[in-house]
Amino acid sequence: MTTRDIIKVEGKTFSVTGNNVWMTAGETAEIFNTTATAVNTAIKGVLRSGLLKERDAVRTDRVSPVVSIDVYSLEMIVAVSFRIDTCYTDLFRKWLLTRLTDKPAGGGISYILTLGRSSFCSS
Repeated sequence: MTTRDIIKVEGKTFSVTGNNVWMTAGETAEIFNTTATAVNTAIKGVLRSGLLKERDAVRTDRVSPVVSIDVYSLEMIVAVSFRIDTCYTDLFRKWLLTRLTDKPAGGGISYILTLGRSSFCSS
């Protein structure tokens, strides 16, 4: 099985275990206080809309010689948070925005965003 990080929630506080976030529908449902069925429905909607490509947002991890699981990228988890309306998806979206707008101790904000397989977005 490939090493992966997850998002955790304790009370109303979210934390990330590292930079390689990939989570199952069940793990995502747990942090959003909803069902895996609701998460899977949202994932199908994101893929159907073309917002994310399956090759970039979904991978299959083998947990034993006969068992494998689908895991979803951080991009997918963020997209799902906008398709499900619970107290925890609202908190998660606010947490994301806070993390994006917090200034580091050294001054300005610097972010490099990768969009799918391309390294920039032209308008």
